[in-house]
This record gives sequence, C-alpha cells and structure tokens, in this order.
Amino acid sequence: MKAYKHLFFALTLALMTAGAWAQTAATKPAPRKKHAAAPAPAPPTQPAVTAADVQSLKDAIAAQQQQIQQLTQQLQQNQQAWQQAQQQVQQAQSSAIDAQQKVASVQATADQQQSTVAKLSGDVADVKTAVSSSVVAEKDSQKRVASLESGFGRFRFNGDMRVRGENYLQTGVADRNRARIRARFGFDGQLSDDFSGGIYIASGTLGDPTTTNETLTGFFDRKTIGLDRGYVTYNPVAHKWLSLTGGKFAFPWTRTSLTFDPDINPEGFDAKVSFDTHHGPIRNFTAQGMLLPFNEVTKTPDSYAVGGSVSAVLEFGPWTMKPPPPPSTRRRQRRAWAALPRPVPTRSPVKVQAAPLSGMAPSTPLASRPAHSPPTG
Repeated sequence: MKAYKHLFFALTLALMTAGAWAQTAATKPAPRKKHAAAPAPAPPTQPAVTAADVQSLKDAIAAQQQQIQQLTQQLQQNQQAWQQAQQQVQQAQSSAIDAQQKVASVQATADQQQSTVAKLSGDVADVKTAVSSSVVAEKDSQKRVASLESGFGRFRFNGDMRVRGENYLQTGVADRNRARIRARFGFDGQLSDDFSGGIYIASGTLGDPTTTNETLTGFFDRKTIGLDRGYVTYNPVAHKWLSLTGGKFAFPWTRTSLTFDPDINPEGFDAKVSFDTHHGPIRNFTAQGMLLPFNEVTKTPDSYAVGGSVSAVLEFGPWTMKPPPPPSTRRRQRRAWAALPRPVPTRSPVKVQAAPLSGMAPSTPLASRPAHSPPTG
C-alpha cells in the first residue's frame, strides 16, 4: 500500500512540473529580428515546493483513495447484486423450463385423456348400440315366445313310459313270464272360450281296448301305436250348466269296475246338465246321459250302449254329501294338486261321499272272457 502511495505521489509531482513548464513555454514571447547583439536575460527562478503543498497533495490523494475505496465497494455491491440478479434470472429460467416441461407433460396427459375419452365414448356408443340391438332382439324373442305361449300355452302336455315284468303261477296251468312296455303321450286344452279338446296316443294291441301294454315278443317287430283319445267338448260361457262331449274320451261320469274297465276310453257322445241351487239341503243337481256306439255294421242293426246318471250335492249343517268326481277329473285334480305347495292343514266340516245312481243298458251282450285266462291289463 505504501509503494502504491509513493508511486501515486511521484506521478502527481511529475504532472505538476509538466504543467508549470507548459505555462512558462506559453508566456515566452515570439523571437524578434536580430538588429544588434544584446545581452541575454537571466532565466526565471522555479518556485520552491513547500510542506503545505505536499500536505494538501497528500490530503487530495487520501480523499481520492477514499473515493476509490467507496467506488470499489459500490462496484463490489453492484457485482454481488448482478450475481444475485443472474442467479434469480437463472432460477427463473429453470423455473420457466420446469413450468414448460410441466405444461408439456400436462398437455400430453390431457391429449392422452382426450384420446382415452374419445375411445371410451366410442366404446360407450358401441355398447349402447349392442345393448339396443340386444334389447330389440330380446323384445323380438319375447314377442315370439309370447306368440308361442298364446298359441300353445292353452294346452297341457303329458305322457309316461313304463317297463315291467309279469309272471303267472297257477295250479294246472303252465307258468307264464313276460315283459311288457307302455307308452302314452298327448295334450288337451282350451280351443276357444266355448270349446276344449284333446288328442292322446298310446301303445297296445289294436284288438284289445282294455290295455295299453305291449308284450316284448314277435322277433323284435315294431310295436303298435294307436289313437287312445280324441275328443271335443262344448261348454258355452253363456250357459255353464251345459256340457256336450263327442269322440273317444275318458269317462266323464262316475263309474265303477262293475260297469266299465278302468283302462277303456269309451267312444260316442255325452251330454250333461248341472245346476247350482241354494234352496234347502240341495246345493247342486246334475243329470247326465251317454250314447256309446261300439259296433257299426251295414246289414244288421248297429250295436250301441245308452245310459245315464243322476247325482246331487246335499248339505246338512256341517255335513256335506257329494258324489266323487269322474276319473278324468280326478287325474286333473291330482296333477294340479301336485303342482301346488302343500296347504296348511285346517279343520273342515265332515264330508261323506255318496255314490250316484248310474247304470248301463247295452243293446248287445258283451262277450265274456274264457276261463283261466291271464289278465291282459
């Protein structure tokens, strides 16, 4: 620092000397023409440097040094502020770059989401189209099923298949063992509001109407299938008390084994009237008549059977007397009862069943079976 001060002081003295010399040279007059030789004037004397001048010069140098130090400090402060500003600018630039990257990432995510949404929208549209198509197809299927139900829902289909073995052991007669099958199928239902009917087929020998069983014999020949039942019943809604049946049908009247074999389906016509009454003990009165032709010929009178029955439902306080239903009605009741849940048992009035008055008057006696012949049913 001291060397710096001495150097600065020497430079200052040199500058002051050069300035004084320049002033002296400027005040020197221009040379005149020589007329005559004259004596040269004496040179001016240089002023002496005093201690006060040196001290003032030192003070000026010190003041300048202080200014230089202040300027240096300001310069350093400005440099620090500039560095801080550069750092802030760099941070801002890095923040801006990060923000741009984030914006680009967000934009890419948004584009991906938009593409995903567009794809999902397309998938939803496809699903809607498929669902609409399936709904339309389901409605069409339901319509077809409804039309089939409306056409076939009025009918009841039923049938059965049975295989069994039989043996007959009698004294004086050779033992007999045979295998038999029975196949039955048919349907019945409401044809309209006033008409109902049914068709049934069954196996069995055509010459024996008392059984639908077929013996397994005959060297594996095909077994016979015949029309077991085919009938139409007229029961008008406006006159429910009237019922007319024609064809080959199950017994519509109450019968016993004394009048008909249970496996026979009679042929002919049946008429029944039934009235509900609410006077006295009679609650219902039913009268029924039948005409059953069983042998039609060309040259002799036809063979047929006629008959009738009368029945009533009687009620005496807690007791009720009514005839049992015919076999066909009992079969329908058993099927309907089996399809329903079991009811809770409750106490009911005592019911006593009474057999109706019925009879048959065949016009031609029926052939009897030979003695000691095995049953065919």
